[in-house]
Amino acid sequence: MVLNTPESLSKVKEFCTFGYDKKYVDLAKECGDGENKENVYYYGAPLVLFVCYDRTACWTHPQNGESSGVTDAAIIATHMMLEAASIDLATVWISYF
Repeated sequence: MVLNTPESLSKVKEFCTFGYDKKYVDLAKECGDGENKENVYYYGAPLVLFVCYDRTACWTHPQNGESSGVTDAAIIATHMMLEAASIDLATVWISYF
């Protein structure tokens, strides 16, 4: 999913912050981008690619019942980030919500 409207990016800023966990507040001030204060994971990106998976559609290991969704989504996101880097675009992996 591509998030690039002011409304959707506003929601990303809201959730991509150290501010929710007090043990990271000092680090957040140190790493802040200036404009967004504690939104250290957002960095003012003009768009966000939201990678997710459908729990009902992914493969499930027959012995332990584990879904492949998390691994598959991580592989896809990694390939997307590598492709972005190959054309000199900066990326950041956000998994802290």
